[in-house]
Amino acid sequence: SAEALRSRIDDATAKLVITADGQNRRGSAMALKPAVDEAVADCPTVEHVLVVKRTGTEVTWTDKDVW
Repeated sequence: SAEALRSRIDDATAKLVITADGQNRRGSAMALKPAVDEAVADCPTVEHVLVVKRTGTEVTWTDKDVW
């Protein structure tokens, strides 16, 4: 969940978060990036989110995102 991820990011005082656009689960692509966006929204230490293209799921971009 975004809340659990936010807690881990805060504990680590992370400057970079690495995620994928999505994951395959039971044969269907599921988006991961929206939960990451929600989590980093309240994490002032995060400077960048590195997004790995895995499923080709369309994602929204913020100023912090890089491929």
